[in-house]
Formats: sequence, structure tokens, C-alpha cells
Amino acid sequence: MLTRRHFVKSSAFLSSAMLFPFSSAFGTSPVLDNIGIQLFSLPKLLEKDLPGALAMLSKMGYKEAELYGPYSF
Repeated sequence: MLTRRHFVKSSAFLSSAMLFPFSSAFGTSPVLDNIGIQLFSLPKLLEKDLPGALAMLSKMGYKEAELYGPYSF
């Protein structure tokens, strides 16, 4: 018979288990291995010096960039 106490315990356990990535439990690659930047968030910097801005972002560790933006710059 399922009691209220057993239901709450099971729900809490399953909810907390969902907080941990499944792949990290077995030693595979991390979930967020490629993090990029959206270039529309840097319009002034890109307008002044595009090659320098891309070099700076590369030095910061960004390897991917999204070029789409709602603004024309």
C-alpha cells in the first residue's frame, strides 16, 4: 500500500536525482562542452574593431559565435 509518507520520500528522491546530469554519473563528457557567444550583445565593440573583438573573444575562451541579431550594425 502506498502511503503519503512513502510517496513524498519517493518524489523527493526522484526530484533530487534529476538535478544531476546522467552523463556525469558515468564519467562521459560534460554536458556543456561548447559554449559560444551571441555577437548581437556586443554591437559597439564590433562596430569599432571587428577583428580585434573576435581576437579578444577567442582569448577569453569562446570558440563559437552566433552572428544573427535583430539590430543592424
